[in-house]
Amino acid sequence: MNHAAAQTTSSSDPRYLVRLRRSVFAYAGIVAVVAWAYAMANVFIDRQQTRSAARTALSSFATGLNVHTEAVLADGLGSARAAANHLETIGGIRHAEEQEALKMLRGDLVSGAYVDALFVATQDRFMVAARGDYHEAAHRPPEWLRPAFNEAPPMFVGTPIPVPLNPTQHVIPIAARIVDAGEIQYAGAWFDIEALHRRYERSLPSDAVMGLMNESGDILARVASGAIADMPVSTRIGSTEWQGQILQAAQPQPTILEFRTQFGGAGMMYAISRPEPAAALLTVVGRTHQSIMAPWRERMLKVVIVAGVSSIMLLLLTLALQHYAKELERARLALQRANETLEQRVADRTSQLALANDRLAAANEELEAFSAAASHDLRSPLTTISGQAGLLELKLDESAGPEVHERLDRIHAGVRRAVEVIDGMLSLARISRHELACEEVFLSGLVRQCIDDIAEQHGRSDVDGHVQPGLVVLADPRLMKSLVFNLVSNAWKYSAGKPRVHIEFTCEEGPEAIYCLRDHGVGFDMAHAGNLFQPFRRLHSATDFPGTGVGLAVVARIVNRYGGKIWANSAVGEGAAFYFTLPLARRRRPQAAMLG
Repeated sequence: MNHAAAQTTSSSDPRYLVRLRRSVFAYAGIVAVVAWAYAMANVFIDRQQTRSAARTALSSFATGLNVHTEAVLADGLGSARAAANHLETIGGIRHAEEQEALKMLRGDLVSGAYVDALFVATQDRFMVAARGDYHEAAHRPPEWLRPAFNEAPPMFVGTPIPVPLNPTQHVIPIAARIVDAGEIQYAGAWFDIEALHRRYERSLPSDAVMGLMNESGDILARVASGAIADMPVSTRIGSTEWQGQILQAAQPQPTILEFRTQFGGAGMMYAISRPEPAAALLTVVGRTHQSIMAPWRERMLKVVIVAGVSSIMLLLLTLALQHYAKELERARLALQRANETLEQRVADRTSQLALANDRLAAANEELEAFSAAASHDLRSPLTTISGQAGLLELKLDESAGPEVHERLDRIHAGVRRAVEVIDGMLSLARISRHELACEEVFLSGLVRQCIDDIAEQHGRSDVDGHVQPGLVVLADPRLMKSLVFNLVSNAWKYSAGKPRVHIEFTCEEGPEAIYCLRDHGVGFDMAHAGNLFQPFRRLHSATDFPGTGVGLAVVARIVNRYGGKIWANSAVGEGAAFYFTLPLARRRRPQAAMLG
């Protein structure tokens, strides 16, 4: 007792509420700080991992480029050395007959797609044989090869030059030094830049650049993809300071360097390596910092958004908790007042519902009485008219002329028509008042039986009735029989003039089962389809197709009782299809014995 009293006192103490609000604010601040610290730590770690993954990927691409470059150089320079050795067997480049030497040089030209020509040169002799019909012999090296004899490097890598027979095509001249009797001699090949570009494009990653450069920083071959392809193209990479770092870092294993491009100032990450044994050639694979870090920026933005939204939600939750105590007391008082009036409201509503039920029952009884009285009162004069017309016909049987008999026949037909209309009106009224039963109804069997009965009634055997088996619903048997009878009778009536009567009944499965009864009758104009399901509204002449115009209205009324929809699709002379749904009549699968 004392403990409960202490709790009640503390919870109602204003100082207790102040301490509670301060505690909630303190806890919310601590949670927010910890959440933001955790989010920023993850962002930093993710950034480092993204850069590390980019370095690994660039190194992998650079290694593949190295392997390819070594194979191409070995192919071209190996053929050039073999050509130089073959020339030595016929006296060397100086003493060999020119045509024979060129023929031998062309014979050593490899069939690969990257080598366009082979050449050998000394300080006073030069020969080259290219694919096609181009060859040249001169008494001194060309301008692009003279730096090799001035510096005498073990391997000479020249800048790109145009092919003499096709100036739009460029090649990279690369030659290896051969020392013969103290004389410097070079044997080399022209490497097709376009072929190298095609090879690089097949393996180039997105938003990347790939190419070759010499030790002077000249870019020999270059392909780019994505945003890099739109950047200004430089013939050199970086500044002189960066060129020195590149030469120091270039090793057979890829080295990662980062700097800004000479044009555009875009930050780049490069993997640079030196293929073996091509000591004077460097392979380069690079990507912009922007493309590398783009996925990280997207993830960082999501983290910041999530953290910001979480902080806002935490703040709102804190304010809600503070407001909760006041609202709880206010809600308790409102609930107490509501409970006091609830019983009275329930009693009043129950009384109103009972009164409404009594009125509804009385209205139904009055409607039943009116229907019976209307049926009796309307049928009695019609029966009298029909009877008197019959007596008059017997009286005048011999003396009356054809015109009189025709008028008496019209009286009988009008009486029958009026009786049918009365029956139709009563049928429509009964459908609305009919209490729905819930039993298994085999729609497939009902349709088949109705087709057979009507065919037998009209004495026709030329009937094609295609009924999808196994269509079973839980519904009222009388209403389903009325629905099927009116649809099949309508299809038969408008197909009777055809050589063969064709009636088809199917069901399309889906979120809602759609039933369809189709015929190949005379059809109707869809412009008048709005009157199709209205009572006593007909789309065809009663002389050609007798009836009251109630059958399809009865079908529509039954479909509405089951919460469904009904519509039709037709064309004149092409038959009609009636579609309907029965959402409140649940589909069921028949048992195997019933199907058998």
